[in-house]
Amino acid sequence: MRIENNSEYFRCMDQKWINKLYEAALETNTNYVIELTRELPKTAIFLIQSLIKLARTFEFEKLVA
Repeated sequence: MRIENNSEYFRCMDQKWINKLYEAALETNTNYVIELTRELPKTAIFLIQSLIKLARTFEFEKLVA
């Protein structure tokens, strides 16, 4: 499950959302990352699951790589 360095996964979201995700990752804020996944389209299940897994396993560096 690798999403780092793959900005195409985020193309469905606007830059403001992406900035919030990076901010949450830099702050190592698991709850905020998970909260942000609720704004993703339900069809982006791989992205949602990947972000939640990375947040829960404290792999925030992979979100900002």
